[in-house]
Amino acid sequence: MNQKEKFFLFIKKFCNLNNHGNIDSKVVLDFGSGSGKLTDILRQKGIDAYGVDFYREGKVVPNYCSKITLDVNNNIPYTIPFESNFFDLTVSNNVFEHVMDYERTLYELSRVTKKNGISIHFFPSRYKLIEPHVEIPGATIFQSIPYLKSWIWYSRAVKYRGEYFDKLSNLELAVHHQKKLKNGCNYLTGKQILKHCKNHFSEAYFIDRDFFKFWPGKISIFYNIGVFFPLLFTIHSIFRMKILFLKK
Repeated sequence: MNQKEKFFLFIKKFCNLNNHGNIDSKVVLDFGSGSGKLTDILRQKGIDAYGVDFYREGKVVPNYCSKITLDVNNNIPYTIPFESNFFDLTVSNNVFEHVMDYERTLYELSRVTKKNGISIHFFPSRYKLIEPHVEIPGATIFQSIPYLKSWIWYSRAVKYRGEYFDKLSNLELAVHHQKKLKNGCNYLTGKQILKHCKNHFSEAYFIDRDFFKFWPGKISIFYNIGVFFPLLFTIHSIFRMKILFLKK
């Protein structure tokens, strides 16, 4: 079972056991759909699912996915190309760390979500030990060129190797990483995230402990431990991943 299928099962279990209804009967938005794998899995399950993302010009857009529209000339922030109150449920998996404009994004997610509809998002925490896109410890916060350069050896060892990256000097790769972090990643604190969310949704909170409770596999063992030692959930939330729950 791949991660997308596990994500689907998590959402299904969470909704069923928290009185949010059966996902099978919902209209679902896969926010940040990328290659469309999750959208495809949902549709194979018989769910009325659609995806949206920033697909570049000339790139093939996956089935049932659409481009987020962006009118640069008229300075209009991006718009999700669906009518208002269209979705029962919006979800994303490792997308929200790329949200650069929280206010506009949340406005759009709220707009396309039905009244009492919900939204669930998995994304890496601000204090994740190793930044997952450049594979450098602490790079969610520390992003100066000297700091990134000091860890390039590790970044090359675990990910950035091959003909293209081998040609780059350590300084050039550090500059490459900094641009990626500055232009495409945005790690806010939990308080900052919730402050933005409460401007657009009636309910906003983190459901990090539910990851242990509903994620498929043996990780549920740790939920039973966490019930007695809640610090486990806190550590996971701070240093690994956050799960955001929103209700319109």
